[in-house]
Amino acid sequence: MVVATIKRINSGNFNSDSVVETFVHKVVTWKPKVNDDGVSNFLSALPKPRISLKQGRQKTISAAGEAEPDGNDAPTKQCLVGVVGGIGPAASVRLQDIIVKKDSLRCKNKGFTRENGFLADSHHTPLLVFNNPQIPNNNRGALGIGPSPVDALVDSASALQRAGADAVAFACTTAYTWKDIVSARSGVHILDLLQLVAKKVVMSGCKRVGLLDVDGTHASGRFKACLEEHGIEVVLPWKSEQKMIMNVVADIKMGVSAADGPLETLVEIVTQLVKRDGVSAVILGCTEVSSALGTATNRPDITYFDSLSTKEVRKASS
Repeated sequence: MVVATIKRINSGNFNSDSVVETFVHKVVTWKPKVNDDGVSNFLSALPKPRISLKQGRQKTISAAGEAEPDGNDAPTKQCLVGVVGGIGPAASVRLQDIIVKKDSLRCKNKGFTRENGFLADSHHTPLLVFNNPQIPNNNRGALGIGPSPVDALVDSASALQRAGADAVAFACTTAYTWKDIVSARSGVHILDLLQLVAKKVVMSGCKRVGLLDVDGTHASGRFKACLEEHGIEVVLPWKSEQKMIMNVVADIKMGVSAADGPLETLVEIVTQLVKRDGVSAVILGCTEVSSALGTATNRPDITYFDSLSTKEVRKASS
């Protein structure tokens, strides 16, 4: 996994010590500018996976020491997925964490042991993450009460493509409000995680679902429309409950532990969606919601669909 927290770094020849020192010095004061090429300058210094074209458009990611448990070489055929993260930061970190855990379990099931487990690294999903929290707030942008994040999303997707990403995903459901315009302006293929969630709901047989997301996502209507296109009835929380959800998202962004209130609030809302509205499943749309409720063991016992589902990211990159 390649994870790049990208800031503007003005340096000549690449040196890891000087990059870290400059990053620490610049991180507080750096502000993004229009047509700022600091991102591309830094990305050009990053080591890229060795990629060779095979079987038409399919790409092979080759890595030193890549092997099956028996020691035979077996390059993993995947495209390199780029993720626009930092929107919010906790969600993109959790996305990386669950991808690593899923891949580790897959490697264990593949037959790796303590004797050869060090070879399992190259069987993990290649991922390039641009953790860019300077993107204007997607929720406020979608509501029309803040600056549009489109330019920053275009720049971020383009930066990932220049770094070697074959396709890009947003670690934020609200950002998909501008998926089409970002793809058109950047020329980058955007993986539509909303469609993948909808297809997963269809495959489960669920017909009536609750959707927990922020005001901006509901206002844009894209996620709801995507689900309804697949014949899924969508139930939204009541206005008072939606306000509670927004408070939970704000708390998670400020570092409040899910156990210190947010989890209890979400469990209460899900319980009402089940008992009052008769939903058979709940979609954890906002990535902060999935961060808070996605790993809970005491949540109501119904089906959940996590917008940060590792399976969807890996399916798209296979």
